[in-house]
Amino acid sequence: MSHPSDTIRTPIEDASAAIATVVASFEEVHGISAEAKKRVHNISHEAINELTRNKRLEPTEHASILFLQAKRYAEEARRRQSPADMRMAIRRIVLALVVISRASRSYSKNDRLGALEVARLFSVGVRVPKQSRQEIDKRILQLDRGGARAILNNVLDLRRDQLDRLAERLRMGLTAHPEGVRLPEVPSSPSEEPSAADLIANAADRQAVAVSQSALTSVAYDLSEVDLRVRKVTFSGFRGSPQDSSLPFVERNQAASAIIFGENGVGKSTITDAIEFALQGRLGRSTNFDSPLGPALRSIASNHPPVAAVELTDGTTIRRTARDSPGNVLMAEPTDVRPGFRLAPITIKRSDILQFLDTEALERGSTLLDYFPADAESLALRPADEIHRAKAEMTELRIKRQSYASELADALKAKPDDLLAADSFKRYIRQKILGGISWEDFELTNGWDDIPERTRFLIAALGKTHNELRQRKKIVNRPAQILNPIKYNAQTVQLRSALEEVGAELTSALARIGHDYPLSRIDVVFGESGPLSLDIVVRLNNGTNCFPQQLFSEAYRDLIALLFFVSVAKKASLRGQARILILDDVLQSVDATIRHAFMDYLLDEFPDWQLIVTVHDRLWREQLRDLFHAHDHSFIEHRIESWSFEGGLSFSKPNSDLLTRDLRALVGTAEPRTLSAIAGQVLEAICDQLTRRLHILVPRKDGDRYTLGDLWPTVCVYLDGTSVSHLVQRINTYKSLRNITVHSDSASLALTSVDARGFAQSVLQLYESVHCSTCGSWLRAKRQPACQCGRVSLQR
Repeated sequence: MSHPSDTIRTPIEDASAAIATVVASFEEVHGISAEAKKRVHNISHEAINELTRNKRLEPTEHASILFLQAKRYAEEARRRQSPADMRMAIRRIVLALVVISRASRSYSKNDRLGALEVARLFSVGVRVPKQSRQEIDKRILQLDRGGARAILNNVLDLRRDQLDRLAERLRMGLTAHPEGVRLPEVPSSPSEEPSAADLIANAADRQAVAVSQSALTSVAYDLSEVDLRVRKVTFSGFRGSPQDSSLPFVERNQAASAIIFGENGVGKSTITDAIEFALQGRLGRSTNFDSPLGPALRSIASNHPPVAAVELTDGTTIRRTARDSPGNVLMAEPTDVRPGFRLAPITIKRSDILQFLDTEALERGSTLLDYFPADAESLALRPADEIHRAKAEMTELRIKRQSYASELADALKAKPDDLLAADSFKRYIRQKILGGISWEDFELTNGWDDIPERTRFLIAALGKTHNELRQRKKIVNRPAQILNPIKYNAQTVQLRSALEEVGAELTSALARIGHDYPLSRIDVVFGESGPLSLDIVVRLNNGTNCFPQQLFSEAYRDLIALLFFVSVAKKASLRGQARILILDDVLQSVDATIRHAFMDYLLDEFPDWQLIVTVHDRLWREQLRDLFHAHDHSFIEHRIESWSFEGGLSFSKPNSDLLTRDLRALVGTAEPRTLSAIAGQVLEAICDQLTRRLHILVPRKDGDRYTLGDLWPTVCVYLDGTSVSHLVQRINTYKSLRNITVHSDSASLALTSVDARGFAQSVLQLYESVHCSTCGSWLRAKRQPACQCGRVSLQR
C-alpha cells in the first residue's frame, strides 16, 4: 500500500512547478548567462534587489536575474508551503516581463507586446505593485497604437493555452489550502492494468465506430489527373547530372513502368529525385534543397541552376528549376503543384522504410503531414521541414562563427573563447571596443573611424551570426506543434478517414504474402497517444495484443512499413492522386523470398499503375523482369552504365540486349580465341535461362553450380526436333572450340577466324530464336513455348 503523501501534490507545489516551467522556457529561448547565475548565487533577496537597481544593468541581464530570483522564491514557497513566497515569485516573473518590454534595442515591438500580455495574464489575482500594473497598461496601449502584434511564442516559447493553464496554477497556489487533493491509487497488481498495446487496440475499436458515425466530409480533391503518367524525364545541373540527361518511359508508344538498374553510387536516385522535384517541387519529401545534412539539389560539377522536366501523357510538360531567393535560400520555381501530385509523396525511399517502425509514435504520425492536405489547392508540408532547415543553417552559422571569432581574436589580441558565446562577445565589445559607453554614443563620437575596416566587418559579421544562431535555436527548440490538437485538426480529419481501411489491407496482404505468425489482424490507429500520433497494433489469435516491434523480425517489420506506404498511396489515388509510384531501392533490406512475394502482390493489386523501381542487384533485376512479364505489365528497362563527376550518368539504350552486346561487337574484329571464349559464355547463359524457364531437368550436382558441360546436353535433347534443331546441330560441330579456349590448350593457337565467327554467329542465331527483342522476354514454358508477346515461338 502506498503512503498517503505519495499521492498528494499541493497547489503550492504545483504552482512552484509552474514557475520552474516559465523560467526554463525563458532560458531555453533567450538563455541565462553563467555570469547572471554566478551573481545571484548564495546572496540574499535584499542583495539581489540592490543588484537589479543598477541602472547600467542590461535589460536581458536584468530580466535573467529576476527570473532566477522568481525560481528561488518558488522553491522556498514549496519548502515552506508559503503563499507569501509564491506571491513574491509571481511578482518577480511579472517584473521580468516588464523589463523585457522596455528593451527596445533587444526585442521587437511584437515581442515586447507579447511580454506585456503575458505579464498582464500572470498578474490577474496577484497583488502586483500599482506602478507595475499601470506601466503594463500604458505600454500595451502605446505598442497597440504602433500596430504591433503580440508574439507570445518568441517570449517564452509557450502557446496561449499553455500560458492560461500556468496562470491558473499560479492563482491556485495563492488561494488553495496547502494540503491539496488526495489522488486515487493505481492497481497494486500489474495484471490488473492493461498494456499500452491493449489500450491502442481498444482505441482502434472506438475510432472505427467514430469514423463510421462521423458526419464530417472529406475535402473535395480534384480527380481530373488520376490517369496521368510520365512519358519522359529530362534534367540538367541536377544532383549527380551536370550535363543534360533524358530518359523515356514509353513502351510501344504507351507510357510504361520501368526498372532502373545500376550499381550503387551511379545515379539511380538522381533520376527518381528529378521526377519528384519536377512533379512535386520536393527532394526526398523535403523542400530543404541546400542542406549540408542531405544530398545537394544542384550539381557541384555545374554552374547552371538545376532543372528537371517531366513530360506527361496529356501532352503537357512540367518544368521546375531552383534558384536562390532574396534570403539566399534555394527555392523551387514555380511553386505551384498540379492537382494530381498534391495528395501524397510519389516516391518511397529506403530511409522511409528503415525509420518507420523505429520512430516514436508521435513523430511517426507527423511524417504523414505531407499527405492529404486540408486545403485541396496546396501541397502539404511536414513541420519538421522548418526545423531541419534551421538545423542545417545552424551548421553553417557555427562554421562562420568559429571562423569570424578566430580571425577577430587575432586582430584584437583576444581569446577566441571570449568571442564564441554571444553574451561574452557583447560584453567584450562593450568593454574593450566601446569603452563602456553605448553603441549610439560610440557612433556619435566617430569611434569606428579608429577601427580597421576588416575588424569592423568581423565585429558586425560575428554579431549578426550570433543573432541568427539565436533565432535558429529558437526554431529548433520550439515544438513543431505536433502536440497542438487545433492547428492540424482539419488535416487530421482527412488522415483518419484515409487510414480507416489501411489496417485491414495490411492484414490481408500479410496473409497473402505468407507468414508463420498467429496473426488475427493489424490495426492502424491515428491520434490516440497524441494528437498526431500513429500507432500500429497487432492482434494475435490467442487474444494477445502487441506492437510490431515486439513480434516481427526485421524483414517483416520492413515489409509492414512498405505495405503501409503503398496502401496509403492507393488511398491517395482514390482521392485524385495520379497513379504513379516510385520505389527507390526500398526492397534491398527485405528478405529475398518476401520481396518477391511483395512485388507479386503489388503488380496484382496495382495493375494500372506506373511503377518505377530502382535496383542494384542483378538477380533481383532478373526476378523483377520475370514478375513484370508474368503479370503482363508493360515496362521499359534502363541501365546506368557508369557515372563520372564531370559527365554525370551514362546509359545503355532502353531494353538494350546486354547479354549479347559484347559478342556482337567482337564478331569480325576479335582474335579467334577471345571470340570463341565469349561465345561460349553467352551459350552457357542461354542454357541457364532455358533450363529455368522451360523447366528442363538437369542432373543435380554438388553445390548446384552448373557449367556449359552440365547444361548443354539436356538443352540439346529438349530442342531436338524443334524449329531450332539445325542450330543445335551446328553449335555441336563447334563445341570443341569453346573447350580449348576455356582450358589451357595449345590447340587454341591454331583456331581460325572462320571457325570462331561461325561459332559466334550460330550462338547469336540461337539466342534470337529463344529470346524476343520486341518484348525482351525469353520463351516461357507452355504447350508451345513462346515469348511474352508471341512473336518468337518454338515449333515442333
